[in-house]
Amino acid sequence: MQYDWLWKSDKDAEYKRFALESPSLDDYEAQLQRFGSIQKEIDSVSSIHIIGALSLNTKHLKLHLGRECDDWKFTVSECCCTNMR
Repeated sequence: MQYDWLWKSDKDAEYKRFALESPSLDDYEAQLQRFGSIQKEIDSVSSIHIIGALSLNTKHLKLHLGRECDDWKFTVSECCCTNMR
């Protein structure tokens, strides 16, 4: 639930909200670093969780969340390039 906003939020709508603030290049960089930090946080979570006799492998979930972070970074960088022209 902590990262569900990565796939539930509309990337384009969120970007439009961000763009209304007339962001500088530093603001775009901060956004990219934010998603990089979230991706590192996700990567640092153990891939195996043992609950009694049950072993949960979260490798695929972490991979999917990492791809969502990449999509967010792509959206931000693409919009940055478009607006800086």
